[in-house]
Amino acid sequence: MSLIRQACLDSCVIDETYIYCSDDTVIPYLFPSVKFLKGPKYLDGEILNMT
Repeated sequence: MSLIRQACLDSCVIDETYIYCSDDTVIPYLFPSVKFLKGPKYLDGEILNMT
C-alpha cells in the first residue's frame, strides 16, 4: 500500500475517503473503509482537472 493512501486512511483529520468513478468495476479493489460514489461517464478522461 502506498504511503499516501495509508496516511489518508489512518488520518484523524479525514473523516471519510471516497473514490468518485463512473465505472463500478473498481469496487472489488477498494479497501473496506473507502466508499464508492458513482460519477457520470462524461467526467471520465485525462483532459479533466478537478483541482
